[in-house]
Amino acid sequence: VQERRFICDTIISDQQPTIEILNSLAASFRGTIIHSFGKISLAVDMPDELPVYLFNETNIKQGSFQISGGRESDLVTGVDISYIEPTNHYKREVARIDGQESNDGSDRSTIENITSLDLAGVTRRSQALRFGQYQIAASKYLRRIVSFTTSSDALNLSPGDVVSISQNLTGINYGFGGKVLGDSSTDSNKSNV
Repeated sequence: VQERRFICDTIISDQQPTIEILNSLAASFRGTIIHSFGKISLAVDMPDELPVYLFNETNIKQGSFQISGGRESDLVTGVDISYIEPTNHYKREVARIDGQESNDGSDRSTIENITSLDLAGVTRRSQALRFGQYQIAASKYLRRIVSFTTSSDALNLSPGDVVSISQNLTGINYGFGGKVLGDSSTDSNKSNV
């Protein structure tokens, strides 16, 4: 069955700050509103994005390159997604989706990590399940955080931009790619890879 990937069906009736309402609406299609340098922009996680900037030894301050990551026990193995079901008088329902490996019948000694999401404006079970699958995949594949100090050339980057990182450590050339998480100061960028 083919359907629109994202549909937002909501009524805004509560008084909240505008940025919170906009972020709630953008989250229904895996987006976020970014307020930076007096501008508001929209960052959406889109497939097949190309890097907009390359970082390597020429523009990374020597000694500032750091790679960190998460533990296996922090991986999300299931997601409880709360959404509105129109066929049940527009009541909230919760759907659970598990990782592919979690239902294979094997006995696992790892801790199960179930996260809960409340999707505003989502009224289709299929959209809610796709969102849960995305969260599990993101937990599994987006595991490294690279931080480094760079020049002011990177000031035009904003969170959500795809960047490419190449670093030569101990004679072995490593290449990474990822999205900008944010900047901690005017001369530092972090990339999630």
